[in-house]
Amino acid sequence: MKQFLLSLSVVLCLSAATAGRQALAYSPQFDQAIESFNARQYAQALYQFQTEVHTNPQDPLTHYYMGLCYHHLNRFAEATQEYNWVLLNSQDPELIQRVQMGLQVLARFQSMPAWGSATSESPLPASVPQNSSQPSAPQAQEGGSASAFAGAKPKILDFYTTWCGPCKRFAPIFHKAEAEYKGRIEFLSLNAEEPRNAAIVRRYNLHGYPTIIFLNAAGRVVDRLEGAPGNLKDLQTVIQRAYGPAF
Repeated sequence: MKQFLLSLSVVLCLSAATAGRQALAYSPQFDQAIESFNARQYAQALYQFQTEVHTNPQDPLTHYYMGLCYHHLNRFAEATQEYNWVLLNSQDPELIQRVQMGLQVLARFQSMPAWGSATSESPLPASVPQNSSQPSAPQAQEGGSASAFAGAKPKILDFYTTWCGPCKRFAPIFHKAEAEYKGRIEFLSLNAEEPRNAAIVRRYNLHGYPTIIFLNAAGRVVDRLEGAPGNLKDLQTVIQRAYGPAF
């Protein structure tokens, strides 16, 4: 187990990658994302890299960092997807080697017999849907709570906990957006620790907070954030990405 954890730390301790950076002009937001990653603020870094990838969608380094963030957040299926994307699209030998190491660590961890058990030194979820950002529409049989998310308007769900500092900082931003989009989008804040929300937490495979889920009027997920935007303008950017420039 100690040897595995050492291997994990080797592949995930890329603190200031320079491989491939000469190929593209990176924005200041990319450097901010690197800083968040190096500070171990993986949910915030993931959000920043997700924003950056819309500017440079074919950049392997951005996809690699997204894979690292997913890896640190124990979202292994999504980490694997990003790593494989880099393998198919990168020409950088160093980056490819790091990705191969990451995939090897993921494979070793998922084959461990203590996976997800109470005796594991590093308990992690037993499975992650292959496309957790696109779960099926909520169904009525889950206590009736999920079915309420389908309606005439898009909905934005803010999942928080009472002990989460970033959740508290994001709350005023969320309420400002609610006022800004009143009549067009419904905003719902949901305490992830309340028993009545347990089925919804399971459905959306939530493991970190805040998590923001963007639903269309049919209740389908159109976007998802792990972590929260730091200001109203950034949140509006994601809303437009999710629902189109009309918003």
